[in-house]
Amino acid sequence: MDGRPATADDVVEAMREFVWFPPPRPASEFFSRFSAPRSCSKWISRLECNLYYYGTNYFILILLIGMSFLQKPVAILTAFATGLSIAFFSDSSVRHGRPSMKGSTHICGRPLSMWVFALFLFEVSCIFWASSCNFLIVPWALYVGLLVTLIHASFRERNLKGRLNRFRKEFREAW
Repeated sequence: MDGRPATADDVVEAMREFVWFPPPRPASEFFSRFSAPRSCSKWISRLECNLYYYGTNYFILILLIGMSFLQKPVAILTAFATGLSIAFFSDSSVRHGRPSMKGSTHICGRPLSMWVFALFLFEVSCIFWASSCNFLIVPWALYVGLLVTLIHASFRERNLKGRLNRFRKEFREAW
């Protein structure tokens, strides 16, 4: 960001650089065929396969469960600000302290490094978490979301597509 308004080309370029999740699997497939695993090795294999194959569905599930625990509008805005600050911290230019390819960020006409901006946004979200009294609600929402994900991935039978995707992933990692 160099202080000028973003153009459509800038937005398209930013969207191309973003790593997109694979599309979510259909709900009819996601909620069908459950059984208990027969052994520990089968359970681990099933867990790995389902976590990889249904990863986007699990992300959406955890997000929906987490948002359902938040009851105050300030808490929802705070969750959004926290997610945005985490996204800024995961940016490689922020992590490594390199200048951005587009130049520095301007806030109120002053140049500001992305590291300082991400840290400021994180601080603001922490203050909002404290003011909305949701410190204990967020861990519970994450625990419930992760528990539901673990239970689903453990009992959902693997399908042929999931097995093929898992083998394709292992093949890519080997090469």
